[in-house]
Amino acid sequence: MARMARIATDNPARALTVGAVEPYFGGSHKQFLEDLAAHSRHRFEFFTQPARKWKWRMRGSALHFLGEVERLGACDLLLVSDFLNLAEFLGLARGRWPRGAPPPIAMFMHENQLTYPVRHEDERDYHYGFINIVGCLAADEVWFNSAFHRDEFLAAAPAFLKRMPDAVPKGLSEALALRARVLHLGAAAPAQDPPPRARQAPLRIGWNHRWEFDKNPEAFFAALFALHDGGVPFEAVVLGERYRDSPAVFEEARVRLGQRIAHWGFAPSRADYARLLASCDVTVSTAAHEFFGLSTVEACLHGCAVLLPNRLSYPELVPPERHARVLYRDDADLVERLRAYAAAPESARALGAELRADFARFAWPERIAAFDDAVAALAAR
Repeated sequence: MARMARIATDNPARALTVGAVEPYFGGSHKQFLEDLAAHSRHRFEFFTQPARKWKWRMRGSALHFLGEVERLGACDLLLVSDFLNLAEFLGLARGRWPRGAPPPIAMFMHENQLTYPVRHEDERDYHYGFINIVGCLAADEVWFNSAFHRDEFLAAAPAFLKRMPDAVPKGLSEALALRARVLHLGAAAPAQDPPPRARQAPLRIGWNHRWEFDKNPEAFFAALFALHDGGVPFEAVVLGERYRDSPAVFEEARVRLGQRIAHWGFAPSRADYARLLASCDVTVSTAAHEFFGLSTVEACLHGCAVLLPNRLSYPELVPPERHARVLYRDDADLVERLRAYAAAPESARALGAELRADFARFAWPERIAAFDDAVAALAAR
């Protein structure tokens, strides 16, 4: 059964009812909907499935949610995930809507299967990319979590469609672009200032990303190994969700870094995660791909300095005046910047305070108006 939960707002007179459809209700997808509903002036009803077997969710969830058409049709707007085969769902639901037609539909693109990284390109199943394309065309609007993500998807779609042997439709790229808009995610900010680190404490370096190959953990740990082998003082906090086939470098790092590890593994609660993150002086990304960068936003809101590769969505998130201090050129540059911070941890702590102010614009109380206004405008159509 789909999970359905109603979350009321503090201003019912202005509230619309949003049906949130998420076939993969876990991780950042779950966090996004729960935080959005908690802060919104609108009412949210959740229609969800557990976060298991993502390919089966993309193929089978349309059939599953067909049983919820009556409830979905009573909503003012549907907010669906990119994991729903929306075109297939609407085709199956034809004639079943209680008002004769579905409510307006926005598709939120957390990621896409055209450009999501795979270890080897021959592993990519193009069918799932096609589900994303026709799903976007079936939606009234498509909300991307970053301009980088939107632009990358729109650039990849024409090349993908050219793989068709013939009868390549015209104007699809333009139709996709007309539906696309950018809505940056919000993030939870701590209620209080993070506690100050002891002046004599060694630099504490954090990792708060998924333990998967696309986050390029080999480059991160190579930098830490270089510091360790050079006798540079530091501590490591390694957070993030672990998977069955996580890269082998994590186990190697746990052995090699030994006593330098202040914390290892997934935090048991969001409160524990926030506390551990706030204890770091600097967090690092070495990602090979990032559609938004929620972990980076969270780190900055918790007072951490960050070191990020000068690519992907990161130049979009970081204010231009901070680029020189935050965006590194290559792996060697990352090592040197960490070495400099280890020699003067207070400089990382000072930058963290500046970034916390910069990234306050991503806290949910600041972001929610953009989402609420987008819901109201689309529902009015």
